[in-house]
Amino acid sequence: MSVKTLLIIVNEDQYFVSHRMEIARGAIAAGWRVVVAAAPVSGCRDTIEKEGIEFQPLPLHGDGMNLNDQIATLRILIKLFQRHRHAVLHLVGMKMLLVGNVAARIAGFQGGIVNAVCGLGSMFRDPQAFKPRLLMRVLRSVWRRHNVATIVQNHDDEQILIDNGVIDPEEVVYIKGAGTNLKKYGKTSPKIPNRIKRVIFTGRLLRSKGVTDLVEAAEMLRAKWEGKVEFMICGGLSSNHESLKKEDMDRLCDGRYIVWTGLRNDIPGLLADSDIMAFPSYYREGVPLSLIEASASGLPIITCDSVGCRDTVDGNGFTVPPRSPQSIADKIDLLLSDESLRCSYGRRSRELAERDYDIRNVVHRHLNLYSRLAAATAGVAVGQPAAHPAPHPEISVSYV
Repeated sequence: MSVKTLLIIVNEDQYFVSHRMEIARGAIAAGWRVVVAAAPVSGCRDTIEKEGIEFQPLPLHGDGMNLNDQIATLRILIKLFQRHRHAVLHLVGMKMLLVGNVAARIAGFQGGIVNAVCGLGSMFRDPQAFKPRLLMRVLRSVWRRHNVATIVQNHDDEQILIDNGVIDPEEVVYIKGAGTNLKKYGKTSPKIPNRIKRVIFTGRLLRSKGVTDLVEAAEMLRAKWEGKVEFMICGGLSSNHESLKKEDMDRLCDGRYIVWTGLRNDIPGLLADSDIMAFPSYYREGVPLSLIEASASGLPIITCDSVGCRDTVDGNGFTVPPRSPQSIADKIDLLLSDESLRCSYGRRSRELAERDYDIRNVVHRHLNLYSRLAAATAGVAVGQPAAHPAPHPEISVSYV
């Protein structure tokens, strides 16, 4: 019996490592050959290949919108899909959904396709504007109509795609975020009496992620909490047109009360030493990994009442209006002042993480889906509904 091949196509290597690596590990443990195509912008190729994953570089730079880059990427994907015509193809993110589906059509790709919608992004703040309506029309014209499943992380995105005729309701698979390894989180450090409390933000330094709103909220609280609280902003610089620059961060952060750490790879430890997650994003998220990890760490959450973010709050924190530093400041002040409330919300966060975000469940749901699509490609289970995949054979995957 030939080895089944899984192709995972994402924008950037770092995103694959942070959001899809565990799924690839699970697939390899289940006997799949895994090939990842991504732009090697963060130097993660060695990390990926050490896992036994084949890596195909994509020539994307910056925000990936350069036309020459897109054409070169399209050509590479066409050749890749022609070599693996009967594989299972997992396309991740809106850019790759578009270019990947076009490449699959041109290549005559015959395998199953998983379209993973990980948030519609800032373009869809107004879904009725010209650009999102045009994108919906293009997606509708290239979307596969057979042997396909579409993963959505929230029901707002699902409804937009259905209303625009891009997807059929029966192809939808609802998986609430990328999940995380719960064993890495929730190991809280002993809290020293009268220690400096920490309010933390983790994520990309985009204006629509609410970074400047959080800094403004911190400044509103400076007179009351300076010397007692540290605001920590964890995130690296980006070439995205919305990204803050180094000079912006140096101006916004004083290094004592408001600290910018840059990109960190020790997030579980930082969260363990934190008291509140403040993530006031109004970017059109899927379900933010920052809030998934904060929930796993047992932190109360303050986030925006916006798509994707609001899905993480259920008795474990607060949602605030987008672009409202005063509301952010009020909720931070309330949680800093009330230890009992912080602890109660933190316990609820961990409960939600165990219910919704356990990476073991996320991996097995993906493997079920891959197996169902592979079986349909082979003519074994044609017509089995995408939303209810058959159970996967027992797989032993270790998460440490």
